Amino acid sequence: MGTMRDQMKKWTEANGYQKPAKSKKKKRNNNQKPLVAPKERLTERDLRELMGTNRVTYERRRGSIRQK
Repeated sequence: MGTMRDQMKKWTEANGYQKPAKSKKKKRNNNQKPLVAPKERLTERDLRELMGTNRVTYERRRGSIRQK
């Protein structure tokens, strides 16, 4: 009795079985650095807009709602 690998070789030759093709993966060269997206620079105004502090505020005056 042989090893499992030898038995598989005999079986594949006897049955005409072909191995499925392996997909080729791109190998990255170790010298190349991965691409890094440039960092986004936000102004103080943009940050305030994102935080919601520059919104229009309304208040109630004399029974009606008015812009502050």
